[in-house]
Amino acid sequence: MSNRHLNKFDYFVIIILLSSVFGNIGGSLQINRILGVIFIPELFLHVKRYFHCLKVYMVFFVFVIVYGIVSLMWTPSVSDGIKDIIYFIVHFLLFFEIIVFSKLARNPLGAISSGCLAAIILTLIVAFWEIVTDNHLPMSFQESNTMMRSGREIIMRQFASVTFGNYNGYVTFLCFLLPFVFYNVVPLKRTMKSIISMVTVLLSAIVIIFNASRGGILCLVIMLVVYFYMQRKKRGFTFALIVFLMMSIFIISYFVENLFSAIALRLVEGGIEDSSRIEIWKVAFRALLETFGFGTGMGGLSPWMESIDCNVISVPHNFFIELFAQLGVIIGLIVALYILKLYFKSLRIKELNIKIPVLIALTTLPVASIVNSGYLFVGYLFTYFASIIVFVKYNNSRQ
Repeated sequence: MSNRHLNKFDYFVIIILLSSVFGNIGGSLQINRILGVIFIPELFLHVKRYFHCLKVYMVFFVFVIVYGIVSLMWTPSVSDGIKDIIYFIVHFLLFFEIIVFSKLARNPLGAISSGCLAAIILTLIVAFWEIVTDNHLPMSFQESNTMMRSGREIIMRQFASVTFGNYNGYVTFLCFLLPFVFYNVVPLKRTMKSIISMVTVLLSAIVIIFNASRGGILCLVIMLVVYFYMQRKKRGFTFALIVFLMMSIFIISYFVENLFSAIALRLVEGGIEDSSRIEIWKVAFRALLETFGFGTGMGGLSPWMESIDCNVISVPHNFFIELFAQLGVIIGLIVALYILKLYFKSLRIKELNIKIPVLIALTTLPVASIVNSGYLFVGYLFTYFASIIVFVKYNNSRQ
């Protein structure tokens, strides 16, 4: 974007979104959390001006934090609960900062889209280095020379986790940021920015397929179906479709053997993995029942699940189950119903370049929510929802 179309708040939005590329670097002191604290003075300078727009979210924020404090009375791990409450406070700061800074920015939608685009491009550089060299950053849980086995066939597992600890974490990151990249592609103009965005989507697709993430692949399919369906009657549709197909054929043909070997073996392994995941969900649901719908409390989900069945993984691998089981039915329903409200509001948006990214983000959410675990405690989840809200309410905020 041209500098004359930006102010400092545009850059604040871009920087916050760009900081998500650092992933797990820093442990508890992750870069985006540090930025959330650094921007507090700037946030407080303007929050009063937009209090009428933020009061619903602030009431929810206070409710969640008060619930978290009260839940320390029954959570199995008070120390983890206190830590999680601090994470929630900092991540909510990021949420409010995206919304407030977007209201003050000159080109808020462009800033969100550019921040997501730049973040993905930076991670793709590392991702392809990992795939080509089988070297990985120190925070990766998976090691080099990982094998995939199915019967008599054994192949070297090529994957990319970048700074997110594991390949599922990186795929989730891509699924949450990619919808907003489509904002640059929707006008179907033959501009450099549109072409870069299209190439970024395709390269992200290659990485997701290499990671053999079935949820990630399904998210990609949904994104492309929504995008091309909504664009089918627009000028430039044929050009965009031809360019996309040509680039897809070129890239896939280059990687074809390794790509489909990974997918085939992952599908064979999928049956066992799916059955174990269902068992995990059953244990999490039982934890919710044992707490009479109040949830296990902050920091309490994993130890509570371990006390029920120590033979299953103690993380739900599902955003919505994690939300309900840990924070209770009331908070879970508030979030779920508000997401539905955003979806129905997005259907009434007239501008396609605003409507398509929101529809892509919300229609892929049910699938993206089961790719990884630990959703409640990653900063980019909060900036993801804040970005959706900015897009949905853009016209009202301009008025």
